Formats: sequence, C-alpha cells, structure tokens
Amino acid sequence: MRFCSLLLALWLATPSANAAKLMLAPDWQLLAMTPAAAEGQTPPLLAPGTHHLLVRYEATLPARVNGDNDETLRSDPVLVTLEIGQEDVTLSPPALSSDKQKRQFAAAPTVIVTTASGHNQTPTQRKVTVDGFQLGLNYQQLLLTQIGQPVMATPSVPQGQAAVVATATSMDSQAATPLDSQLQQLFLQASPEQRKRFIGWAVQQF
Repeated sequence: MRFCSLLLALWLATPSANAAKLMLAPDWQLLAMTPAAAEGQTPPLLAPGTHHLLVRYEATLPARVNGDNDETLRSDPVLVTLEIGQEDVTLSPPALSSDKQKRQFAAAPTVIVTTASGHNQTPTQRKVTVDGFQLGLNYQQLLLTQIGQPVMATPSVPQGQAAVVATATSMDSQAATPLDSQLQQLFLQASPEQRKRFIGWAVQQF
C-alpha cells in the first residue's frame, strides 16, 4: 500500500492545472530541456519553477538567383534558464528585416521571452559553442553538462512535487528501493492523462 499511497499523493499534487505552455516562434528550435516535459506534449507544459532550455535559431534565406539553393542559417545552441509561473511563455527572435541582420543574429543569437500578458522576461542565457558537425549530437547530454548535472541524471522534480514525494515516502519507515525511485521518476515524466490511467490500474492491484 505504501507505493499506492505515494502515487495518490503525487496525483493530488499534479501541477497540470498550473502548468504553462512553452511556445516557440518558427525560427527557434527546441533541442533539449530539463526538467523534461511529458513525451508527446505539444506545446510542452512546464510546471512552475526553474527550467533550463537548449534552443537554436534556424532560418532559411531564399535563393536570389534561379537555380541556386536556399541558404539555411543555424546558430550554435543557446542555454536559456528561466523562471516559469502560471502564464504561458513564447520564445522569439527580434524583428529581423534583412538577410544581413539574420546572419548577424545567427552568429550571436539571443532569446526574447514574452508572457501571455505581454510582459518580457529577462532570462539568463548564453551561447554554447559546439565544435565540429552537430548532426547526431546528443543535446540532452550537452544540456546536462552545461548546467553541471551528471550526464545520466534523470529530470529534476519540481519543488512542490518534491515535497509531496518526501511526505509520502515518510509514511513508511522502510528505505526506498532503486525500483521505487525509478517508478517515481517515470510517473513524474508522464502526462496527466497517463498518470490517471496508471493510478487506476495500480489501485486495482491492491
């Protein structure tokens, strides 16, 4: 029953009602993020708290002469650390009206973060220089390395959920097993709908 109680406590603390949507302008590409959003969420839903994003500016410049190929601009990744509340946020570049401005911006990109109410945030951000060819690069590992987390670390738990996990775990004097920790992390990474389905199944097993 201890694990069932833990699941129920986590379900009651699910922040889906307070989650904010993360939306990106067409020229921004999301490469990695931590804590990770649930798989398949479009746009990603972010619980209130600190989030680290790895994004890249990518734009296409149409060919000026027939027969030439379009030019694709890709910046180095940008590490963005921002505080998420309950408002949706949008990542966008500044207004760029010429090919020259777009090339200059791709060399030194900066993210503009705007809330749903129209306020601009000032996130911490810096360019992450990547040497060599980026195709096949594991951006999630790159992100974890940049923020000082072990490469194999699992996504961190938002503060509110972490408190509930601690409370639920204290219900039983037994130390949590590695399987308990793995199940907890999988549960936290699931979407709200997946959590509800799993809880319904788990309760029937007791």
